[in-house]
Order: sequence, then structure tokens, then C-alpha cells
Amino acid sequence: MKKAEKIQAYFMRVDEATGQPYQGYLGEIENTLKAKQFYVNYGREGGLIQAVHLNDDVDIICHDEGKLMKFPFNRVWLAEDGKILDIFAGNILAVRHKGDGFAGILPSDVQEIQRYLFPVVLSEDKNILVLPDALLPEYEEEYSDAGAD
Repeated sequence: MKKAEKIQAYFMRVDEATGQPYQGYLGEIENTLKAKQFYVNYGREGGLIQAVHLNDDVDIICHDEGKLMKFPFNRVWLAEDGKILDIFAGNILAVRHKGDGFAGILPSDVQEIQRYLFPVVLSEDKNILVLPDALLPEYEEEYSDAGAD
């Protein structure tokens, strides 16, 4: 079976310079390793991606070395009991996993993603602050994976 050339993803961005997270949004991405690397590596080629299973259907794709590279914090992943499972640094996106590859996210998956992932910023005194999604600005630019070919 041929994999889809483009898939729908749920994009969760954070500004690399300011650390400002943005509201998540649905969009399309080329279903290639190169395009996913380009996204999580802030528009630069290369970068190691990691797929983290959020649940039985959804993966979060992040930069495997985002924290080591001191990318700004983006989302905290909380368990049902409120314990922190992980903190994602840099741009991340959510897709469905399908066999050994990825498939497009469903609009109905967004609520599940937002149930576990919460926007965060690092305060001046180095505390992690969780922000309500409604207070986040919308990302104004359209995602482009140009340069990821």
C-alpha cells in the first residue's frame, strides 16, 4: 500500500526566540522524514525526530534532542492523575500511527491531544507555567515545508 504524499497533522508551535507557544492548528505536511525534520528543527534541514505514543492511535513527533539544544518548552504532557510524564521542547506535531508509518490526524483527535498536552512557558525565575490554550496567540504564518524536498 502506497503511503499518502501529504497528511493532516495537528501543529503545536513555539517561537524559537521568545519561547511563546501558539494555539495548535490543523494543517498538512508532506509525509516524509525530511519534512518532519524540517518542521521540528525550525525550518533547518536535519534534526532527529522522535515519535512518542500519546495513546493507542496518536503519536507526537518532536525533535529528539530539542531539550539538549535548548529549544524553548512548548507543551507539558500530563497523566490522568496530573503527574508530569514529559515536557516537549520546540515545535511538535501530532499524527496518527499506522503500521510502521504515519497517517493523518482526525479532527476528533484534537480534543484528546488537548486533554493531555498543555502549553507552557519558562518564567524569568525558571518556573514552568501552564497557560490556558485560549490565551495563546494564533500562529499567523502558513506552514511551509519548502526546503524539505
